[in-house]
Amino acid sequence: MLKNESPAANRANKYLHHKFYQKPRYKQGNFKVIRKDFARLNQAALNHLPRLLAALGVAFREEHHEVVMLNPRRADTHYGSFRISGKTGRWADFALHDVHGGDAVSLCAYLLNVRQRAAAQWVQRVLGGGI
Repeated sequence: MLKNESPAANRANKYLHHKFYQKPRYKQGNFKVIRKDFARLNQAALNHLPRLLAALGVAFREEHHEVVMLNPRRADTHYGSFRISGKTGRWADFALHDVHGGDAVSLCAYLLNVRQRAAAQWVQRVLGGGI
């Protein structure tokens, strides 16, 4: 305990420290994400990527094993700077240095401007609950 801390503040710090080290749980409503299920959801999202992009209302086209699209989060007028690998799901906007991700659910999270858990729920709703 620090010199100027009250006993109540010290108990609160112990509680926060304890909560920090607890195993994270991903549960909200009836939707529960487990890591292996998340990988399966990502694979399903990658397999149905054109369907997800159409549901998002994004202008895109397929080139070889990549999907090229306009970034709806900025004033993008030319195809080519935003690319998604059809094999791995990795994506990046090469016009912006810090906009990239490793899977289809993170892409949906970026495009919807939500957290990954909410994006996973959205993907599950769009693709159907039996994934």
